[in-house]
This record gives sequence, C-alpha cells and structure tokens, in this order.
Amino acid sequence: MIKHYMNRRHRRGTAAVEFALTLPVILSILGGAIEFGWYFHESMHMVNAVRQGARSASMTSDDSGPETVGIRVAEDVWTASGLPGDPVCNGVREGMASLPGEVITITCSVRYTPMMGNLIPIPAEVVKFATFQMDPNV
Repeated sequence: MIKHYMNRRHRRGTAAVEFALTLPVILSILGGAIEFGWYFHESMHMVNAVRQGARSASMTSDDSGPETVGIRVAEDVWTASGLPGDPVCNGVREGMASLPGEVITITCSVRYTPMMGNLIPIPAEVVKFATFQMDPNV
C-alpha cells in the first residue's frame, strides 16, 4: 500500500514538471499567433484605406487634384478604423503605355508597434499601395 501511494505521488510531480516545461513553449506559440493576427489585421485596414483613397482619386473632379483627394481619403479611412499611428501617404499620377489614359497610385505606410515587444520578428512598418485607372469621364 505504501509503495503504491509513493508511486502515484511521484507521477504527480512529473506531470507538474512537464507542465512547467511546456507552458512557455505553448504561450510563445499562442503569443506569436496573436501577434501575426494583429499585424495582418492592421495590414488589411491599410489595404482598405489605400484602395478607397485610390478609387476616390480616380473618380474626382476636385480642383485640389486627385492626388490630394486620394491621400486625404486614405488618411481619413485609416483614422476612422481606430488603429494607432498616423499614416504617411503619397500619390502619384502617371500615364502608362499599356493602358489608355492615366493611372493614380496611392501609397501609405504606418509604423507598427508589436504587442509582444521584439520577441517575434515582424516588419516595423505596414506599407501598402493601390493603383486605379483615372476615369476619363471626369
């Protein structure tokens, strides 16, 4: 009876040690998944902002120029998302030999602050761009 009790008690200690050894690994994997998910979330919001900016710029007849409209819309969409950081945006309007007319490209970047510090290598910036053909009817 005593031998059986000691053996069971020894197994409980082994399980605790195994749990203590595997817990940091499991938490690291979970933290990495959360970090990459948050980076992807911010990246998708930036894609949405530049896409809406480029679309608005391609269809505008504003006197301030399509580049200015596209940048303003992209920054407004990013701000409305509630995510941290101020985007740095620029717009370029150019002609392309393969397409009739002109195209406009809106590019934005925002600094990404990792949730877990520098434990997981993630890019320091989220940079996205979108290109739309200018509407010839505007």
